[in-house]
Amino acid sequence: MKEKFGSIFGFDNEVFPLSLWVVVKPSIEELKETFDILEEDGVTVSPLTDDRIKEYWSACRITVVHKKTRETGSLIAILIPSKVTMGTITHEVSHAYDDHVQLLNLEPTGETRAYLSEWMADKVYGVMKKENLMIVEYGTQCPAHDCWTCGTDRYGIDHCNYCEGCKAHLAVGVECGYSPKPNCAPKFKVGQKVYRFFHLDSYDQAVIRKVEWDGKFQWEYTFQRERTPHSENRVFATRQEIDTYVIEKHARRLLDELQKYAEEYHIPLENLKQKMIEQK
Repeated sequence: MKEKFGSIFGFDNEVFPLSLWVVVKPSIEELKETFDILEEDGVTVSPLTDDRIKEYWSACRITVVHKKTRETGSLIAILIPSKVTMGTITHEVSHAYDDHVQLLNLEPTGETRAYLSEWMADKVYGVMKKENLMIVEYGTQCPAHDCWTCGTDRYGIDHCNYCEGCKAHLAVGVECGYSPKPNCAPKFKVGQKVYRFFHLDSYDQAVIRKVEWDGKFQWEYTFQRERTPHSENRVFATRQEIDTYVIEKHARRLLDELQKYAEEYHIPLENLKQKMIEQK
């Protein structure tokens, strides 16, 4: 391993003359002080600016030049560890491999790709492990409880929140909710009259005939003569709960639109949301 600069870990490969830097939850100012950007032409060097790293990314890869040593290589930054899966690491390592093929004029053979990808993935995983951060692996059994690790979407909205025992894992970004057998009690009982939500924001009231666990992460309710069950997140006790659900659903849709505009015009998502609030 190279000398460690602040929170940045550096690595040299024993076979190829390449450099790799890995950092978890970096300070943008620290990165700007340590690296410059090597542009796509492989020649032009530019300052690392705030707009090169998006705040809603879970991770990113940047081709950089180290200001102190003038070494050139790839920087892999883990920005939001709670959203990083093995797939995320594979994605960024793939970009880093392409960097080094271009920088070193390598022959992109299958064995070269396999070797370098394994080496870089091991380094990223090793840094996360050293920093005591758990990688979210979808469908992997939680070591503490009889449930399965899940996570949040890109906006940090939790989609699995049924396992009370795994709340402690939130410190490292993991919340559990996938289980082949029930890990919580159902909200409603057979014979209870509730509101059920349909598509196009319509709803009605009906009496529950059957309650079953779906074998994954939630309870399902069957009504009267119907055979198709309704998932628990579409069944409500009051009209007010339905209204809240509809508002949150449309808010997620607006967030998707906001992100598209943010990416198109290179504006940080938080800045765009703040501008909209101020204009209101």
